[in-house]
Amino acid sequence: MTEQDGKDSKVIRLFPAKDGSRPADSPDGETVGSGAGNPEAVRQTIVGLLGDAEPIPESPPEGPAAPEPGHRNAVLCPQCDQYTWRMTQHCIHCGADLAAYAEERIYRRRRRWAIAGWSILVGSWFVAAGCFYAYNHYYRVLPPKVRGVMMLTALGIVGVNLFLGWITSADSRR
Repeated sequence: MTEQDGKDSKVIRLFPAKDGSRPADSPDGETVGSGAGNPEAVRQTIVGLLGDAEPIPESPPEGPAAPEPGHRNAVLCPQCDQYTWRMTQHCIHCGADLAAYAEERIYRRRRRWAIAGWSILVGSWFVAAGCFYAYNHYYRVLPPKVRGVMMLTALGIVGVNLFLGWITSADSRR
């Protein structure tokens, strides 16, 4: 064996070396290069070697591992109901667009709060209007403490509504 053949004894030369010398014998004792001039013998040798080779088992494509259900960054995918990582663009199981789903949830939540906010606002206006009406029309019938409480309630409601309107409009101007 030559020095290069000693490095990897599993490599079997099928063609003669470029310097014209004959290849070394194979580990099985048969001369591999005996049919180097015959293409059919070379093909038969290659087919025989490939037949003896063990096939490489196909492994499934590895994707990111799914988080455990108790993990703090695990979220349920709304489409496939399996756990996937928080703050990812797509589900690792079904490929659902999690960012679009999150934007839709935020939109629905803001809309729900907007409806509730307007309901509270309009309701408080009716309470303030009722206090002003009772204060003006039942001025002589109501005791002074009740009139004072009604006026403070009405003014407080108006003040809170003005303050919240100012805060909301300042937030929308940004």
